Amino acid sequence: MYKVTIIDLDNNVELEVETSCIMGAFKSSFKEICKYTYRRWEKIANKKNKLGKNIGFKKETFPHFRYYLKSGHPALIVSEHSDSEYKYRKVMHSERDGRHLNEVVNPNPNKRDKNPMYIAKRVRHDKKKHFGKKYPWKYHGK
Repeated sequence: MYKVTIIDLDNNVELEVETSCIMGAFKSSFKEICKYTYRRWEKIANKKNKLGKNIGFKKETFPHFRYYLKSGHPALIVSEHSDSEYKYRKVMHSERDGRHLNEVVNPNPNKRDKNPMYIAKRVRHDKKKHFGKKYPWKYHGK
């Protein structure tokens, strides 16, 4: 186990990160060791909420669209449910979700799709790891 110390001069905060990656798969590349250590440091910094604003972390803006890995369709991310979960609404092409009417979004934010987009009114939540890339689409709804 190796200890790496990272110092943020703007906030006068010193952060120690323990890493074993030097002995692992990244043995040959110093650049990869630095990347790995920085990612670990970002996670710790976000948890401690000490370094977030001055080192380039961006707060997510809501609402936005992301790929939902479980269904294979986009989802409208409404907000954060907790640190590890999003609140989201399903996106579809049908007017109804079961017996419930969906909100219609016309014109469709996805320029490649000519059919109107429908968004379920029910808000659900799931872990952030189940969501993929962020789409550039804008939602100007309710």
